[in-house]
Amino acid sequence: MANIPPNALFSALSFIGFVLATVPICWHLRTSNSGICLFLAWTSLGCLVLFINSIIWNDNVINWAPVWCDITARYLVGSSVGLPASGLCIIRKLFRISRLSSLRPDKHDNRRELWIDLAIGLGFPCLIMALQYVVQGHRFNIVEQIGCFPATYTTVAALVLIFVWPVVIGFISAVFAVFTFRAAYYQKTLLDEYLRTSCEISANCYWRLMALCVTEICCTIPCGIVAIVLDTMNGQVHPYISWSNVHADFSRVGQYPTVVWQSSSITAAGVEITRWLYIFCAFVSFGFFGLGEEARESYWYALRATTRAVGFLYGWVTRKSANHKDLQSLQMGESFGVAASRMKSSPNHLPTMAFARQSVHSFNSIHSQTIAPDDSRGSLLPSPRNEVESV
Repeated sequence: MANIPPNALFSALSFIGFVLATVPICWHLRTSNSGICLFLAWTSLGCLVLFINSIIWNDNVINWAPVWCDITARYLVGSSVGLPASGLCIIRKLFRISRLSSLRPDKHDNRRELWIDLAIGLGFPCLIMALQYVVQGHRFNIVEQIGCFPATYTTVAALVLIFVWPVVIGFISAVFAVFTFRAAYYQKTLLDEYLRTSCEISANCYWRLMALCVTEICCTIPCGIVAIVLDTMNGQVHPYISWSNVHADFSRVGQYPTVVWQSSSITAAGVEITRWLYIFCAFVSFGFFGLGEEARESYWYALRATTRAVGFLYGWVTRKSANHKDLQSLQMGESFGVAASRMKSSPNHLPTMAFARQSVHSFNSIHSQTIAPDDSRGSLLPSPRNEVESV
């Protein structure tokens, strides 16, 4: 059995890779750097998909989610081409920047370059995902600890349609990288001046993008060649007889426990290289772009935006609670008013009010009799009548 890292370690690192690859997308979107955004998007989604699969199928090969496997297995096919294609978009942009004479501050030119990047970094991988159906032997595979995996019938057609493209794109990117380094070497002074004054990216970001492209090329070409060699070893390349032969029993789902796929060192090496490559890309991309000055500014911007959002949410909840209390008080006041109006309109209310008026009148009479002056008792004040008689 092959000696591979534990699945729990992969689950933890794949989730961390998803977070690290997602963070730098924020400020690259603001700089309209479509190539690096596509590269980070393919990487982060790949880490997320493999993280979820490693959790669900950690110790089983049960077909829990057929539709999810249909989508993610196809995605893994596209991302194997999307990552090197995104690297090609990045190196194309750097090559255009290095050729200062070809740059024009034209909005239409920028829009055209955006559509070209989307066609290379997104459209071409989607085309490969569609073409994979031509050499898809059955619906998908479920590999224990790995999860959903594409089921590509290894034929000469599969080598041409699927497996060879990462290597081809890697070589094209290598050619662009050579010309870019050559132009940057001979025009270093003018290039530094342009990056400092007129370009949308800084000189530091330019050279970090260049380093990322070189790293991606150095990984894509060897890994693509190794994948082709592993798939063609031991006479595993079958002839493409016919469409019906390839798609016979197409609805079948291959289920491979750990004891099966780890028993072959070649199979285990191919599967492990495929999934650990996404984590490597995530950590490398974050190392180049997640710790720079632009990234730190984006972190502060995100922190301020989050603080404002939390403050707004707290104020909204507080105002809503206060309005709710006011509404309850108003409803209670209206209830008392309704009760009073009902008492006034009730027939039993009249005797009660008459008795109350009579009680008040009796109280006033008793009170007046108590404090009224009485002449027979010998008042200290002279009577007005006696004053008149004395006058």
